[in-house]
Amino acid sequence: MFTYSHTNRSIIRAAILLLAFCTIAPAESRAANDAYVPYIESLQAMQQRAAAAAAPRGFDQPLPVAQPVSVSAEVLLAPATEQSQLEVLADAKRGPLSLAQTQQDQVLSTELELFGYDIFTQVPTTFAPVEGIPVPSNYVIGPGDSLTVQLFGKRNVEYRLVVTREGDILVPEYGPVKVAGLGFDEVEALLTDGFKRRVIGARAVVTMGQLRTIQIRLAGDVVQPGIYTVGGLSTLIDALLTTGGVRETGSLRNIQLVRGGKKVAMLDLYDLLLRGQSGRDQFLEHNDTIFVPPIGKVVYVGGEVQRPAIYELRGEKSVGEVLAMAGGLLPTASLRDSHIERIQADGFRTLVDFATAASEDAVRRTGIANGDFLRVLPLEDQLQNVVLLDGLVERPGGYQFRAGMRVSDLLPDVEALLPGADVDVALVKREQKHTLRTEIVYVNLLEAMAEPGSAVDLLLQPRDEITVFNLSQSREAAVADVVRELNVQATDARPARVVQLNGAVRFSGVMPLQSEARLLDVLAFGGGPVSGADTHYGLIVRTLHPSSRVEVASFSLASARMDPTGEVNPIIEPGDRLYVFHEDKGRQSLIASELQQLRGQAGFGAEEKLVTVLGEVRHGGVYPLEPGMRASDLLCTAGGLSRKANGVTAQLSRVTY
Repeated sequence: MFTYSHTNRSIIRAAILLLAFCTIAPAESRAANDAYVPYIESLQAMQQRAAAAAAPRGFDQPLPVAQPVSVSAEVLLAPATEQSQLEVLADAKRGPLSLAQTQQDQVLSTELELFGYDIFTQVPTTFAPVEGIPVPSNYVIGPGDSLTVQLFGKRNVEYRLVVTREGDILVPEYGPVKVAGLGFDEVEALLTDGFKRRVIGARAVVTMGQLRTIQIRLAGDVVQPGIYTVGGLSTLIDALLTTGGVRETGSLRNIQLVRGGKKVAMLDLYDLLLRGQSGRDQFLEHNDTIFVPPIGKVVYVGGEVQRPAIYELRGEKSVGEVLAMAGGLLPTASLRDSHIERIQADGFRTLVDFATAASEDAVRRTGIANGDFLRVLPLEDQLQNVVLLDGLVERPGGYQFRAGMRVSDLLPDVEALLPGADVDVALVKREQKHTLRTEIVYVNLLEAMAEPGSAVDLLLQPRDEITVFNLSQSREAAVADVVRELNVQATDARPARVVQLNGAVRFSGVMPLQSEARLLDVLAFGGGPVSGADTHYGLIVRTLHPSSRVEVASFSLASARMDPTGEVNPIIEPGDRLYVFHEDKGRQSLIASELQQLRGQAGFGAEEKLVTVLGEVRHGGVYPLEPGMRASDLLCTAGGLSRKANGVTAQLSRVTY
């Protein structure tokens, strides 16, 4: 019985004070929530209190704390320029070697754009004439131009002469000279020869001074139509580049120069963009008109070409000419497998393929029409006449396949392996030639190295993939991709060629299954039984297809090892589940799901295919009933008798219906 004394009251009072002290907020927090101000207040507490007083009252959610953003060195050093098609292809091929066959993608990854119009993306902010550039010899002199004539020798004098509106220059001691319409080289020869004849002992040097400005007109499908003042040295291309350029509805291949109501020149910008030629460019004159008509016939080019885009046609009539405009084919292109989408006269679309073409030259001679869509498809992304070596080996990668090639040719001895490699078993993934389904073959590396050229040294086929396992790595993780591929190929009537290992094996899980593989082969692929495994009783659980019913059969590892080719070493079927029990561990939890399946498939009035063993046995419980099973078999299933068992008598009970 608790006595309430003075001492107890002191203890309770101290506990209450301690509790109150622990629940009081720190000074800084208290300063931010009430009017309390300590005698000496820190700067941080003052700032927190001022922020709390200024904060709005309400139910706003707290702001999320910004997480620091880490930028790797690769990102900081990444180039800013866009990768070309060849660079993208190189990056795609830079990864590990693979035999995987990819489906041809007939859908273009990027939208096609009209070719050439990006040259007009940088529109200048001023149209002022450009000064200080050299004057070509064929420059045509006109009103407003100025000439500088320097005499030296007997007389040293310099004249600055401006071409009048009438086209003359007024030369002192020489008179008016008609120069308008003449080229600069002609005017230079005219003046130097004239001064040489009229001024004895003097020579003349003629140079251009300030150039005239002219007015031109832009009309048609241009970005900014109107009247512009440009320099006298301006050409068709200069005027287009400095005035905004051509709309995407305008033609780049039929730009017209109109002078005096007549078309005097025609410019094809593709000559400049594709071949760097500007021979058809013309100098402009006063009152010239640049007219851009609507875009003409076009063709769409996409896929494995250097420059996928929409191209305007002007005389091009074949696939080869169109491919030349697109910069040619990429190394990965398959022109024979490509096709053309064409609009028919009735308005429907159709396909024109090149399957009947005799050669690639015949494909290039195929005609092209307005609105055609040329899709250049890639080659099949797969390697032929190679074998791959992967896993814990010194030189993984691809090797050229040769007729008669065996495993020992790739792995002649253990020096070709890395420490920790599993030398007892390796996996060969093979592609069946006629069905393209994946096939699995187990190989004993030690036997293949010891007996090269024999039956145990597997004869390889093109596109085989050999995997050498790591003893310290999970076997299920190492074969996960292969198992996934086998599961994809499975159907209801044809289960996936895999097997599941459970219990006292070194590597448990779902493993790929070799055709006609026996029990010992599968267990060897899983690393074999662990120490303490029961060598007299194990289970093979098989699902029957397509009924999905389960049947059970037992096996004895000891008997299988004594007769590896007999029925005691049974052939494992796809989808089988193997259970290897441990002598000292319980068995009921390992096969609980299988027992539940056996109970569930027993129909009305049918007996469950289960038996129970109790008493002085090592592992009592419920076990599957096998056809022809005897009492001694059931005792073996339970791991045998315990040390306390009578061993002379036992009781068998049975329920009859």
